Amino acid sequence: MSDSAALDPDGPHRQERFAGELSVFAEQLRDLRLDRGNPSLRDITRRAEQIQMLRPLPHGTLSDVFNGKRLPRLELLLVLVRTLLAFDEDGRPCQPPAPRSQPLDSWRSTWRTLEALRTKAKPPSAPPPAPTPAEPDEPEGAENEGPPEQVAPAEPSGVSWAAAVPASEARENDELDQHGGQSPQDALFVLQAAQAEADGIAEVARARAEQLIAEAQAERDQAAAELAQLRSTVAHELTAARQEARRERAQAATDAASIREQAQQQAAADDRAEDLTDTASTGTQAADPPKPSYPRSRMQHGQDTTVELEIDLGEAALGTTRDIQVGIAVVCSTCDGGGAAPGTSVRACDMCNGRGEVSQMVRSFLGEVMTSRVCPQCQGFGTVLPTPCPECSGDGRVRSFRTLTVRVPAGVDNDTRIRLAGEGEVGPGGGPAGDLYVQIRETPHPVFERRGDDLHCTLTIPMTAAALGTKCPLETLDGLEEINIRPGTQPGHSIPLRQRGVTHLRSGGRGDLVLHIEVAIPTDLDTTQENLLRQLAINRGEELPSGEYAPGQQGLFSRLKDAFNGR
Repeated sequence: MSDSAALDPDGPHRQERFAGELSVFAEQLRDLRLDRGNPSLRDITRRAEQIQMLRPLPHGTLSDVFNGKRLPRLELLLVLVRTLLAFDEDGRPCQPPAPRSQPLDSWRSTWRTLEALRTKAKPPSAPPPAPTPAEPDEPEGAENEGPPEQVAPAEPSGVSWAAAVPASEARENDELDQHGGQSPQDALFVLQAAQAEADGIAEVARARAEQLIAEAQAERDQAAAELAQLRSTVAHELTAARQEARRERAQAATDAASIREQAQQQAAADDRAEDLTDTASTGTQAADPPKPSYPRSRMQHGQDTTVELEIDLGEAALGTTRDIQVGIAVVCSTCDGGGAAPGTSVRACDMCNGRGEVSQMVRSFLGEVMTSRVCPQCQGFGTVLPTPCPECSGDGRVRSFRTLTVRVPAGVDNDTRIRLAGEGEVGPGGGPAGDLYVQIRETPHPVFERRGDDLHCTLTIPMTAAALGTKCPLETLDGLEEINIRPGTQPGHSIPLRQRGVTHLRSGGRGDLVLHIEVAIPTDLDTTQENLLRQLAINRGEELPSGEYAPGQQGLFSRLKDAFNGR
């Protein structure tokens, strides 16, 4: 038995175990290399330099690691694994994982287990041999040679210790053990790699910050532009309102001047008529004066009222019946529209004596002129209310809410007005009611677009459905229907559904429902789908299609221009 075996009888067993675990470890590395497209050692070294590794990976060391001949240092293993993970399944470069990611932590844990096995499997150091006296016949200079070479103890079968851990690697590992598991050069390499990674992270953060600042600046500029546009719009509208007010004041002044002139002409005509009557001979009968416009009746016709009613597309197309609540003026139930309190009645105005207007003499350059104006006490009615009705304050009507049933005919559209005769506001003094107009407001439909009495919608189908044909369910105004898409349907193709649109308002029949087909072209094909499409193109002889050219479509105005020019 050798000296090392005598010192550690379980040493060969641990060495065999370490050799087996190292072989499994190398096989896992080879499997990872195969999963990443089996890149060559040159590609691995080049990729390691691209992801900012500061020194090249030695090809000999990489070959020994993949063949299970040695256990690499932890830093070299992490660089190798991170470089392999920087390839995708097809061997193309991709984004490497972070230094503290979960895959790297798993490999780091495996290396520590193997390092513990290697440390336990190292043969104990044999005591140095006793110096041997030099033979008399030794050649000159033999004393300068090193100690005699020791014979290594017998190793167990399988992977030899020298094959598993070369002498240089053993010395390197001993140095690592003396320096806490890491040599100064490796520590410098790790420090430089960490510095480079920190610089990269800082550069990314700086770029992101600049991007956020640019976006904030753009949003601020956009808000400033919108604010300037809003200010311009408000200033324009304010200017327009001022101009409209000036026009209205000028028109009011013109109307007042015209009314004043007409009143003066009427007063002059009345004076001339009175003079002619006084100078006429006896027996001559004066002409009847014109019928006065006063006194006015307290009972007046009510005004028309307009309310809005919102309906959806289905109700507008097929008709419906809706109940609406409106607030309008109705006859006062306390005074029955008369305006006087219960138990009282109107009486004649004592200022105008029931005429509704008063006359007065006005001096002018033509002399004294008689003018008439509305009685300020009775406001032209000729009667006054001694005790107005406490409910309506003498107006003869009060505000009230009423519920009315409106029949909406089929085929109505936006701004269509439905007239309800006699359902408007009651006039002052209990006068006849006006009309109520219901103005239709049609809410937009989420699927259909109305164009007259026709409905339009867009149906988007995938490219395969357009080529092979399919059936799509569609919820129409009449219920669920199945749309048959024929094979070979082209983009922009229209499918009309007869009598599925809006009912004609003043005639029988209905419009059509038109479906516009849009074909969705896929943009995110994977490798399998792309290969299938290429194979289809090859089968159809469309590897390099030349396309078909045709004159561009012209608009209506372009065609009219060409027709006028004789082209």
